[in-house]
Amino acid sequence: MSALTVSRKKVLVCLSLFALLCLLGLVGYLLFLLDSPRSGPARIGIALSPTPANLRFVKGLRGILAKQGYSKSANPRFLIRGYNDAAGARRALSRFRRSGVAMLVIAGDDSIIDLARTGGSQPVVLGFADNPVRGPVQRRIETAEMITGVSYFPPYERTLELSRRVIGDYAELTVLLAAEEPWPDLDRFQTAARKLGIAVRPVRTSLAGVSRTIAGLRGKTALLYLPAQSLWIANRRLIGSALENAGLPAVGNNLAFRDLAVLTDYAEPETMGEIAGQIIIKIQHGAIPRYMPAELSADYKLAVNLRLLSRCGLPIHEDVLSYANEVIR
Repeated sequence: MSALTVSRKKVLVCLSLFALLCLLGLVGYLLFLLDSPRSGPARIGIALSPTPANLRFVKGLRGILAKQGYSKSANPRFLIRGYNDAAGARRALSRFRRSGVAMLVIAGDDSIIDLARTGGSQPVVLGFADNPVRGPVQRRIETAEMITGVSYFPPYERTLELSRRVIGDYAELTVLLAAEEPWPDLDRFQTAARKLGIAVRPVRTSLAGVSRTIAGLRGKTALLYLPAQSLWIANRRLIGSALENAGLPAVGNNLAFRDLAVLTDYAEPETMGEIAGQIIIKIQHGAIPRYMPAELSADYKLAVNLRLLSRCGLPIHEDVLSYANEVIR
């Protein structure tokens, strides 16, 4: 092999390596552009636990911004990421902050307040569409410099009064509690039930034993109440199947329970999203989150599941249907 041939091969190898390095540099530059702040409309990072309520919350939020006269050029650009646990939420928030978003929206449960308080200078709007905000959490929001939010108070008394019109004048009900997580609203629920002369029997069970627990309650309780715990929301199909097999009627205050409870009395998540959108607009016009206490939605909807009423052998009362915003057949 001649020296000229060897030299040509070396040149080709060097050129190939150079081309590869250029390609890698180009890819890195493109990734940098994708992950860096851009000029133009303010970007809003939305991290959400993908439950039915949170998805409708985001729909309402985006819709209200369009209704408030934002043109396409002025409308904020949304970066949306879902998360299933605290680690996923932290990754989403970290990416948003690296991307230079102007504001953060987090839709989830009480734990998101801790995530929202960890670093970052962007305003944060919290959405509690699945679980109501409680006193301690509300105080932590009010004392945070750049955090505000929107939540609701479940209409427990109304829910129980309506359930009596369907089930009858029962004196006791069972609350199905997930052993893996607390339900801070138990005292508030018991207080509402006590006003109506209803005794509350809490029953704790693990996810692994929930079907067996529900089956064991057959004939022992007139009604089962499903608290808005994240474990029940995530495993609502399993709960629904166990309820149907046991022939037990249930009621709840979360949108996710519409298909497994005879009555679901819930705060409309889209309305909460619209309130969050109004908060965003106020912040963009100079309002300071610290001086904006968490707002509460008062828009409640009643879903009546006729299919489950029939399966449980319960009568269908026209006066209850007259209250219903949604009838599931």
